[in-house]
Amino acid sequence: MEKINFFGKEIAVLDSADVVIIGGGVAGSVAAISALKEHKSCIIVEKSNALGGTATNGLVMPFMASHVSNMNGLNVELNKDYMKFDPKVFFNGEHENAMFANPVTYAMYHDYKVRSLGGQIYYDATFIESIKDQNNKITHVIAYIHNELYAIKGQVFVDTSAEGLLAKSCGCELMHGNEKRNHVHQSVSLRYEMGGLDKAKLCDWLRSIGYKGFGIAENPQNVEFVRDPSFEDVINKAIENNEVTKDDMRYIQAFRVPGKPNTFAFNGPQLGEKYNPDDPKEYSKCISEGLASIYRYSKFMINHIPGFEKAYITHIASQLGIRESVRVKTIYVLQNEDYTNRARFEDGIAKADWYVDTHSDEPDDEGIEEYSHGEYYEVPYRSLITHECPNLIIGGRIIGASFRVEASVRIQITLRDISEVIGKACAYSIDHNIDLNKIDGKIFKVNY
Repeated sequence: MEKINFFGKEIAVLDSADVVIIGGGVAGSVAAISALKEHKSCIIVEKSNALGGTATNGLVMPFMASHVSNMNGLNVELNKDYMKFDPKVFFNGEHENAMFANPVTYAMYHDYKVRSLGGQIYYDATFIESIKDQNNKITHVIAYIHNELYAIKGQVFVDTSAEGLLAKSCGCELMHGNEKRNHVHQSVSLRYEMGGLDKAKLCDWLRSIGYKGFGIAENPQNVEFVRDPSFEDVINKAIENNEVTKDDMRYIQAFRVPGKPNTFAFNGPQLGEKYNPDDPKEYSKCISEGLASIYRYSKFMINHIPGFEKAYITHIASQLGIRESVRVKTIYVLQNEDYTNRARFEDGIAKADWYVDTHSDEPDDEGIEEYSHGEYYEVPYRSLITHECPNLIIGGRIIGASFRVEASVRIQITLRDISEVIGKACAYSIDHNIDLNKIDGKIFKVNY
């Protein structure tokens, strides 16, 4: 087995591929699928034991809808394919991308899809460092995989790590938090699921108190649940009795889960801006406080909300729901004005239309309005590449964008459209022997 020297230690080169991807979230998985469809070998280095990132490990569902996604691209193809893999998943609304996924089967599907196309996945693989040549091109990445340090060799590299780990190792500048509010981050969540519900009883109670919220579905299994003025007195009494805290109750939102009757997936608790997910101590505090909040939160539901009397916690996310941590300072960084002006670019490679969805403790008062159906801004290819590293491309929520634009571009549907182009760009770079940061992004210009 080939070996390389890494700080005086001989490290075995475990594997090699045309394309090496750090981070197997939805963005990384789709980038791999796209590259594999372009007949390029591909390796994903993933620190957890499941692909899909926040959609699977973080229990983040449903997908948010886009009215301008590429309806002839991988988004639709993958959704239709996944629905065959798990026929119990469903769409919410009029679009074929506002999907309610089952986090368990979604992780299985991504593994199946990548491997069926010939891709290699290394789980329990923690990125350590990159090895670069004299031109700052990456030649290998070092990862602790299962129980040993290994090197993986590649031609082009993709950073979809969500923490910008590969970009940072290459000397790329990272941007942190809200530039206009002392770099605070969006609120972090720790999601969980509860089973054993009597949803018919819950619906009867909601009707009796005049609940509006998400409305009350005719079929109790289809009901969804959100904090509503109709039971504010129940919440306030529990807070007064120290059963829960105000922070516990800041956000109550529960969704049905495909294939899991009498189960709710909770979008919370949300932990507010007081924690910095970039800081290791703060990150760990987030988890501890999230677990304590889930304990109080779930007891409140069992003790005070009819239909929850026999409910129990079935699943807690193995990954924090971090909406924003770092972004890479790419050749072009999307600005707030690009959202406001519905910006178009010569190298615009994807369309985005989700609103500026900042989860912040303070009201978002900058007046960036939501789009009407059909309006959009474009994401330029230059927001995926850096000056520092020629054979690196950036994907996922860490692409070059301001704090507020990241809160728009970060939805899964848009990131999947971007990742489709990432896979194609990797193939183009190899086939034409041109660095990723020298490609004229006009060749990937959106045409949908």
